[in-house]
Amino acid sequence: MESHSKRDMVERLSFVRLWANHIRVSTDAQWSRQQAVLINSVLESANFDLGLYLKVKKIAQKGR
Repeated sequence: MESHSKRDMVERLSFVRLWANHIRVSTDAQWSRQQAVLINSVLESANFDLGLYLKVKKIAQKGR
């Protein structure tokens, strides 16, 4: 089990409380838009990384 300093735990708890409050005060429409931005950004990044990986792999195969 990983041990964390008291400061780390206090920071994490503070973040969880901040995030929980944000969720409580956000409307469903706001929350939905924010989640869409997050999900789209993750998917875009994954697609970019996959494309970059395939490009590098193709270049490496040409060098053989």
